[in-house]
Amino acid sequence: MKKQRALRRVRSGITGCESSAFLRSSTEITVCGCKKVLHYAPDTVRLLLSDGIMEISGENITASTYFGREIKLSGKLRTVTLLECE
Repeated sequence: MKKQRALRRVRSGITGCESSAFLRSSTEITVCGCKKVLHYAPDTVRLLLSDGIMEISGENITASTYFGREIKLSGKLRTVTLLECE
């Protein structure tokens, strides 16, 4: 039986955090609290969250699920950046 990897939770430093991201590996991330996809390209995805903007960059990024306020992205992920809304 394969040993399951523990999920790592990325929390924003933005006050009143309502969003979260779970990194399963360097190839998959699940983001909760996504209100809108602001930008979608194979190398960059920008998401409007309940409490800021998240930018994910890498290679061959695809969305496998987008339902409610949850989006699952996969590809060769390089960076996850959290920005505050102005």
